[in-house]
Amino acid sequence: MRRYRAIAFVAAWIAVVPAHADVSLPDALPTALNILGTVTNATHPVAHALVIALNTHDLAATQVWTAIDGSFALPALRADVYRIIAVKAGFAPLVTTLVP
Repeated sequence: MRRYRAIAFVAAWIAVVPAHADVSLPDALPTALNILGTVTNATHPVAHALVIALNTHDLAATQVWTAIDGSFALPALRADVYRIIAVKAGFAPLVTTLVP
């Protein structure tokens, strides 16, 4: 059986949530991450792939499944370093590191 490598294109949008609503902190580090992306095999979307966000400090994991078009959206995560892992049977897993 021929195995294909799944390639995940992950775009991270970082939301800055200040400690107080009346204080603007332009140089503050983000406190939350919104991670959106698409899992594809070359140019074709990979539906029903498992996407896992693994926090490298406390090993907390959050997982979602891709839609028919290969897209996924992880729930808001606290700002930290994450390993993003995409897996599906018949494909080689993909692991990438996301640093805010």
